[in-house]
Amino acid sequence: MLAAVLVLAQAAASSITIAVSAPPVISACDAVEVRVTVTAPGHVAPQVTAPPLAPFQLVRRTTRPMVRFSSAGDPTITVEHSYVLASDRPGSYTLGPFRAELGGAVARSHPIAIAVRSAPGPTVPSVVADASIDTARDVNFRAVALPDTVYVGEQVQYEVAVFLREAVRERLRRNPTFYPPDMPGVLAYDLPARRGEPPRRRIGGRCFDALVYQRALFPLQPGRIVIPPAQLVYSLPAGPGLFSRDETHELQSDSVVVIAIAPPAAGRPANDIGAVGTLHVGARVDTTAGRVGDPLMLTVEVTGAGNVKLLPRPQLSLPWASLVPDGERVRIDSAGQQVRGSKEFDWLLTPRRGGELEIPALEYPHFDPSSGSYVVSRTEPLRLEIESAPLARLDTPVVRRTLALRATYRGPLGRPLYAHPAVWLLAAAAPLPALVGVVRGRRPRAARVPTPAESLARIASGPEPDARSVRRAFIAALSHRLRLPASAFTRSGAVERALRRSGVPRELAAEAEDLLRRLDGAAYGAQFTPFDARATARDAGRIYAEVDSEALARWELGPVVTLLLAITCIGTFAIHAIASPAGDAVEFSEAAAHYDAGRYAEAAAGFERLAARVPRAPDAWANYGTAAWAASDTAGAVVGWQRALRLEPGAGDVRGRLGDLYFPPFGAPGFVPPVGASTLALLALACWIAGFVLPLVARRRGRMHGGITYGLLASAVVIAMAAVFVDERLAADDVVVLRRGGGLSASPAIGARRDVRAETGEIARVGAREGGWIHVRFDGDRTGWVPASELIPLARASHGGS
Repeated sequence: MLAAVLVLAQAAASSITIAVSAPPVISACDAVEVRVTVTAPGHVAPQVTAPPLAPFQLVRRTTRPMVRFSSAGDPTITVEHSYVLASDRPGSYTLGPFRAELGGAVARSHPIAIAVRSAPGPTVPSVVADASIDTARDVNFRAVALPDTVYVGEQVQYEVAVFLREAVRERLRRNPTFYPPDMPGVLAYDLPARRGEPPRRRIGGRCFDALVYQRALFPLQPGRIVIPPAQLVYSLPAGPGLFSRDETHELQSDSVVVIAIAPPAAGRPANDIGAVGTLHVGARVDTTAGRVGDPLMLTVEVTGAGNVKLLPRPQLSLPWASLVPDGERVRIDSAGQQVRGSKEFDWLLTPRRGGELEIPALEYPHFDPSSGSYVVSRTEPLRLEIESAPLARLDTPVVRRTLALRATYRGPLGRPLYAHPAVWLLAAAAPLPALVGVVRGRRPRAARVPTPAESLARIASGPEPDARSVRRAFIAALSHRLRLPASAFTRSGAVERALRRSGVPRELAAEAEDLLRRLDGAAYGAQFTPFDARATARDAGRIYAEVDSEALARWELGPVVTLLLAITCIGTFAIHAIASPAGDAVEFSEAAAHYDAGRYAEAAAGFERLAARVPRAPDAWANYGTAAWAASDTAGAVVGWQRALRLEPGAGDVRGRLGDLYFPPFGAPGFVPPVGASTLALLALACWIAGFVLPLVARRRGRMHGGITYGLLASAVVIAMAAVFVDERLAADDVVVLRRGGGLSASPAIGARRDVRAETGEIARVGAREGGWIHVRFDGDRTGWVPASELIPLARASHGGS
């Protein structure tokens, strides 16, 4: 029993880790932060005991716990303790190890050395000591930047001082207003104002009080940097009375020039990443015990003096694990005259093999401007105990059948119809003929001339007509109706042929031909034959009315049909214009050969390369999805089929395969409308043009179709709005595919609880972003946080438009 307790105690002790970090050098009376990070299994935080801190005084202590869960549901707690210390005694001191205890298990940190330098005595700002002052002026405004030549990333002290004579300062009713200049090419931090009485300067028997403003500047690139003059506005009373008005005065300081030079090439390490400052680096993991396939959090912290906000991420690689960059955190301390701080870089570290593994000392090369040389800071090695386990849990087995590929590569789709300028010009020009017709319609008209059909009706109902007038009116009416010259009816059988071509029944055409021949005989016959002119005129009117109702209106439908057919042809050509280089077709065939040979992963890689290079090729995306499905890559299959369907919404083969996986309801992130935006735009254009052409046709026929015209124009607007909505849906700017199934985190942290689950290949809509995490929403109101590396975007910027 005792042996078992000892074994458990040793196991607990081996799983507790403690790490301590602090700046190695500080100035006397400056605050220093000592950070202690403790990790242990379970929910209970270990008890941390600090060593004797003398000669430091404890200014503040804070604690921040965080619990995370492994894939098996085992909790691990990480507690960060922050000790803020200060000392006024110069010297070199060593703090003993910090002690962490949990359930009889004890872990100790390594001792930490801190050197305290002598604090500088009270100094006068350089602008107060060195600036030139005009004693004839009551107010002087000066600016300096020291040093005037620095390395890129080195701090420049920018100081502005207002020198006031005692008499002027007593007259001020309010403090002067200072307007700092724009500072291009630098990153600026405001420094704290000086405490106590303002410094004074005596020149030629006159005393000036100085109000000083300071900023820390960091040049971002080499070259000559000119800082424009600052502005000062102050007011003085015009008279001695209490209620006298104020007179406003404005002053400008000197412009300041800083020369920034690049760090020298001599002595630069081969792995230099461009960091500048007096820096130190440390590393820690959230737990030293894990399992193959379960991610750990590796954190590298860079601390020191300099522009820590722009410090680059270290370059890391481990042969036995995968590293995915995660979040970054920056802490700036500008309480002193030198900007200091820390920057933390996180990685998700996923072990690929088990055993006792070591994270070797990590290097962070940087240029130290204080010494003018390159320095390589190193972390302490970290040891991990990784339990052997499968790399990832397998999803529920799915029986996958071999699907057929698209055999022909048609190349990329042409530009969408709405992207062609000619289409917009055509839509803009459509109202012009109607407007011209309206303008002409408002002009005063001459007396109306009866139409040939009306003339024929008047002859039949008027006084006794003669044969020639009846013949002339009948031929004029037919000529006007059929759009044929009158001379075309002089030959025998001409009327019957013309009527038959216009769609008139054979019996009616023969009757019209017979009537015209009888009229010919009556009007120009050599012998007199009995002829009833009034009855013949009535027959001519009846026959013409029947012809008018039966004959096709070519002149009416021709322009409209021709125009709509032209629009349809233009739209079809714009949608399906193909430009397929021969090399793309060869690569397409090679990937298809891999698929036919059963090398599905190679086929998927080939189709993916082609689709990435030609993002508007639906055949490449469709075959990539099919090959990925055969290679058991569900997420890749969804990505390929979704992008192919968003390029060709009417593709039944792709829509059917996505439906076999999951049929998203209307409004879900994965829903793809069954019609494309170009088709709707083409229909809207046709309705728009027809709405303006129809009034012209109706005016010629003497009938108006106002309701139909307004309906067509309203339909064009509604369909155009639908096209915009469909285009936004097909663009998928905020839609992603989940790379691997699992739980959704309740908050953007590794150890957050996971109450909601999503499966591999599910489609979600993205929301807020925080660090390396993205908030997503699946259908069914399932929401949560997912690492950005686990999401594949479907945005049009990734694969072209539709």
